[in-house]
Amino acid sequence: MPPNQRSRSLLQRHRGKLLISLTGIVALFTTGSVVVFFVKRWLYKQQLRITEEHFIKEQIKRRFEQTQEDSLYTIYELLPVWEMVLNENDLNLDSIITQLKDQKNQSTRQKSSESIESSPLKTKAELWNELELKSLIKLLTITYTVSSLILLTRLQLNILTRNEYLDSAIKLTMQQENHNKINHRLYDWVTSWWSNPQGKMVDSMTTKKLKKDGQEVYINEQAFLSLSWWILNRGWLDYNEIVTNQIEIEFQGIHPRDTLTLEEFSSRLTNIFQNINSQIFQQNNSSLISIFLPKGSGGQEFLLSQTLDPEALTCFHSNTLVFNQLINELSQCIESTATSIVLESLINESFHFIMNKVGMKTMAKKKPGQEEQQNYQMAVFSMSMKDCCQEMLQTAAGSAESGSVNEYLATLDSVQTLDDLSASVYSNFGVSSSYGFKD
Repeated sequence: MPPNQRSRSLLQRHRGKLLISLTGIVALFTTGSVVVFFVKRWLYKQQLRITEEHFIKEQIKRRFEQTQEDSLYTIYELLPVWEMVLNENDLNLDSIITQLKDQKNQSTRQKSSESIESSPLKTKAELWNELELKSLIKLLTITYTVSSLILLTRLQLNILTRNEYLDSAIKLTMQQENHNKINHRLYDWVTSWWSNPQGKMVDSMTTKKLKKDGQEVYINEQAFLSLSWWILNRGWLDYNEIVTNQIEIEFQGIHPRDTLTLEEFSSRLTNIFQNINSQIFQQNNSSLISIFLPKGSGGQEFLLSQTLDPEALTCFHSNTLVFNQLINELSQCIESTATSIVLESLINESFHFIMNKVGMKTMAKKKPGQEEQQNYQMAVFSMSMKDCCQEMLQTAAGSAESGSVNEYLATLDSVQTLDDLSASVYSNFGVSSSYGFKD
C-alpha cells in the first residue's frame, strides 16, 4: 500500500482521538486563558482598590492638616479684634505707661486741668499700683481666653470639615451609582419631554429647592462659627472675674516697691492657676459651657443678632436643624473629660511660657552692678508682664501667612493633646451628617 494511503487510513482510524485531543487542548487553553484573564482582572481591581484607599487616606490626612492650619490662621485674625475689646474694658496697659511717662509735666497739666474744673490726674503711686494689678489680670485673662479660643476653633473646624467630607463622599457615591444608570436616565429624560410636559418645570423647582437647602446649611454653619464672637465679647468676662478675685487674694498687700524672687513670684502665680482651675473644671464642665456657649435661647438669639445680618437671620430661623446638631456635638465635646485634659494642658503650657518670658525680661531689666541680685521689685515684674502680654497678642503684619510667627500661639498649637483631640473629632465618622439630606 502506498505511503500516502497508509497515512490517510491512519488519520481516518485515529481521527476521533485526534479531534478529542485537539478539543481538549483547545478547551484547556481557553480555560487557562479565561482563568488568567479573571486573575489579572481581580489583581487589577485589588490594586485599584488599594490605590484608591491610599488616595482617600492621603486626602483625609491632607484635609486634616489643612484644617489645623486654618484654625491657627483664624486665631491670628481674631486676636486684633479681642485686643480692642480688652482695651475698651479698661485693660489698656499702654495708656498707663503713657501716663507714667507724662509725670514730669504733671504739675503743668494739673494747673491746666484746674482751670477747666476737670478731675485731677492719678498720682505716680496710684498708676504703678494700677499697672501691677492690671498687668496680672490681663496676663492671666489672655492665658485662659486664648487657650479656650484655640480649643473652640479646633473643635468647630474639625466638626465642620468632617461633615463636609462625609457629604462629599456620599454625593460621590451617588454620582457613581447614577453614572451606572446613565442610559436609563437618558431615556427617562428624553421621554419626559413628551410624556410629561411639566417635567422641565419640576426640574427647575428641584434645583431651586437644592439651592435653598444649600443656603440654609451655609447660614447654619456661619451661625455655628459665630460662637467665637461670644467667647471674645462675653465669655471671657467670666474668666476675668475669676482671675481678678484670685489675683487680689494672692497679691494683696504687695506693692510695686516690694521685692520678690522669681521663685516667689512663680509660687504665687502657681497658686492662682490652681485655684482658677479648680473653679472652671467643675462637674461636667458646667463653668466652661457658659464661657464657650451663650446661655439659653435669649443669649443665643443675642449672639446671632450680633453676627448675622437680618436677611440671614430670617433664613436661619426657617431651619435650624444643622445648627442644633452642631451645637449638640460641640456641647458633648466641651463636657467631655478629654476636653478638660486638653484645656488644662494648654493652660499649663501657657504658664511655662509666661514664666520663661517674664523671667528673661525681668532679668534683662537689671541695672549695672545688680547682676547678682535675686530680688526684683514688683514694678519690674509688672513691666515684664506688660511686655509679655504684648507678645502673646502679637499678630505681626496681620496674619500668620505674613511669615512672622506669634511664639505663644505656636507653642499652644503644637500641644500634642490638642492634636489628639482634633484627630478624634475629625475621624468620628460614626456621627451622622444631615447636610443636604432631609425627610
